[in-house]
Amino acid sequence: MEPALDVVRARETSLRLAMQAAAKHAVHRTGFRGAALVVLGDPPREPLWTAVAAELNRQTGDLLVAADLRVGERDMQYLHGLTPYLLSALSHSGVNASAATAAGVLGAVDSVARRLGRTTSSLRVLVHGVGKVGRPVARALSAAGATVFTHDLRPHAAELPGCVAVTMWMREEVDVLIPCSVGDVVELGDVSQLRCRAIVGSAASLFAEDQRGTLAALHDHGIVYVPAAVSAGGAVICSSVEHYAPKVFDAAAPDQLYTFVGGEIRDHTDSLLDDAVSHGLTPGGMVAATRPGAAGAEGGDCGRRFRTFLDRGQTGTSRR
Repeated sequence: MEPALDVVRARETSLRLAMQAAAKHAVHRTGFRGAALVVLGDPPREPLWTAVAAELNRQTGDLLVAADLRVGERDMQYLHGLTPYLLSALSHSGVNASAATAAGVLGAVDSVARRLGRTTSSLRVLVHGVGKVGRPVARALSAAGATVFTHDLRPHAAELPGCVAVTMWMREEVDVLIPCSVGDVVELGDVSQLRCRAIVGSAASLFAEDQRGTLAALHDHGIVYVPAAVSAGGAVICSSVEHYAPKVFDAAAPDQLYTFVGGEIRDHTDSLLDDAVSHGLTPGGMVAATRPGAAGAEGGDCGRRFRTFLDRGQTGTSRR
């Protein structure tokens, strides 16, 4: 829901979000292609979801929907009563999309730590935006031994045990900046002021302007940048497992899914950074060059790999 947008900006936003979703699905080979629905204003929920469900039912499975920004579990529960064409983990009471996204961000941070010649436990990190994703990321990194600084527009939200809340976040010298905020974080003119060696996070809209110019500036300043299409793919990977291996998904423990997600994204980040060097491109350029994989029976690679992951002996507590 975007109450502050006009029609033109809403169309621009929906296109940008759809392209980001397409990139995320292509990178992780989920078997899906990506789309976005932006709703102007704040209409009554029930008529809105009734209209959405009618379109999903008309598409008879060619279009599936999952929760995203400002669409929560209550909305998905209501839709669940109107249409079966959802990917929302409603069949699995323990799986949470935000926790899955956080697990993926942590996997990407592990990869970047090795790239920087560090261990995750020795990192200095700054988590920008301490909400549904930033909070578990900050807590996990603190528990692992990293030095964690936190920043949020709501000062109380940044106050976590084991973390240091800061207000002037750009002044902190850290190894990794982890943007998990909703809004734009970095402007082109900010790049020269950043005191980080790498950026990894879940913020879909990281750059306030001139994304191509900002990516080039990050590269020129030697800042490793992992696009959110890679590091924030945890929820779409879970959706792929849910759709392409539903029985395995229902039987798995949440920690098994999160461990799988973290490993997938760590491996994708390793490959992305290696390939960027080999091809002389920025990581963002490599993601932009990725083409969507086949959908349907030919797709869903990462979802189907979860069964193999479990067969190789991943331990955990099964729900059945």
